[in-house]
Parts: sequence; C-alpha cells; structure tokens
Amino acid sequence: MPELPEVETVRRRLEPVLVGRRFERVAIDDARLTRPEDPALVAAELTGERVAAVGRRGKYLVVRFESGRVLLIHLRMTGNVLHAPPGTPSEVSHRRAVVNLDDGSDVIYRDVRRFGTWLLVEPDGLDPYFAGRLGAEPLGRTFTTR
Repeated sequence: MPELPEVETVRRRLEPVLVGRRFERVAIDDARLTRPEDPALVAAELTGERVAAVGRRGKYLVVRFESGRVLLIHLRMTGNVLHAPPGTPSEVSHRRAVVNLDDGSDVIYRDVRRFGTWLLVEPDGLDPYFAGRLGAEPLGRTFTTR
C-alpha cells in the first residue's frame, strides 16, 4: 500500500502538471473506481473543471477545482497516477481512468488490484468527510507530540 510519503511524492509530481489545467475529457473505465456513483456521471461532472490546487490530506490526493469542488483520490494498495505528455500513448496496463487535459497531455489512473477510489465532493462536504475518517495531519504544522 502506498504510504503517506509515497502519496506526497505523487502529489508533488502532479501539482506542476495539473494546476491551471482544465479537464477536457474524462473516461472512467472501471465502475469500481467511483462506486456507488455511476462512473459516466462522475466523468461528466469532472469534464470542464479547472484545477486550482493539488494537495494531500492523510493518504488522499486532494484535487481542488476553481468551482470549489474537490476530487479525492485514494490510491489504496496499488493505485498510481501517471502523467503522459502530449504525443505519449495513454494506453497502459491496468488503466482505470484517463483525464485528457487542455494542454494535450493525459493523466492516467492505474491500479492493478482495483481497490482505489475517486470521490467528487461538493465544496461544503470536504471537512465533514475528513472529520469522520481522519485524525490530525502528521505533516502539518499543528501536529505535535503533546
């Protein structure tokens, strides 16, 4: 399972290629990724969104959009997010989703075991979602041993 440092590494790799980019087209190839939500509906909702920031909370990747919505990506055991520059094939083994960006590049979600999840959260739903699932952020400034 990717541990917190690996998730932070993925975040740092994605941030420069995602911030400011618009999701031109989203294809979710595996219904498990967004269950219980319909993957076609989630893909349609993500299409057209522009990325404002890429963060991390615990082991979640937090993709914030200019609209205020947030895409939470949990890699689980074998998930990974890859960036394919323009002209690079986006066909990779175990591909579960692909996002075509407005600069011609692709972001590919790959997951061998198919345990990872994507959740599109409305602006007012993020804090309650995390409050019920996560403790203090271990890499945050407010985290202390006391």
